[in-house]
Amino acid sequence: GFGLGQPQVLTRYMSAASPDEAQGAKWIYIGFVQYTWIVMTLFGVLLKGVMPGLKDGETGLAAFFSAYMPPVLTGVIIADIFATIAATSNSLMVAMAQTLRYDLMGARRDGRGSDLLIPTTVIGLGTMALSLVIAGNVVTIALASVSILGAGLAPSVMARILGWRHSPASILASIVVGAGAAIAWKVA
Repeated sequence: GFGLGQPQVLTRYMSAASPDEAQGAKWIYIGFVQYTWIVMTLFGVLLKGVMPGLKDGETGLAAFFSAYMPPVLTGVIIADIFATIAATSNSLMVAMAQTLRYDLMGARRDGRGSDLLIPTTVIGLGTMALSLVIAGNVVTIALASVSILGAGLAPSVMARILGWRHSPASILASIVVGAGAAIAWKVA
């Protein structure tokens, strides 16, 4: 879970010059994640005592700074939250565009990034349109996304691990059918 759980880290793995470089960065990442999670957990526990009436824990940081800190500092914190969201979105779009262009469409890497412009733009516009339609908070969206991802990937992973006969087309079909079934289940 420490390597591929964050899209920012996944894109760093994809851009590492060698496996040794990626391995060397692993311990820096693990230390950073542990420090971050410990601080976030302590802040959340303390925030529950300071602001017990907070309805949504996801808005806790912004609500705390809005209530107890000067406006300039609140603006910096809120800008940081949006920067983090933008970095995650950017990393996801780049990873999806690379997968679409190089893995699914079979294009060769030639060192230029210009051939990623169209897939990245299409994926970006598609996700923006999808975000306007989806209702819910981060927790409900994350849980739904994980279940859809699991339904899409589980059959193909099982086929690979168990050594069942498969082709790239059958793997892609299992991903599309599995994710489609999970989406249909959620909608119904």
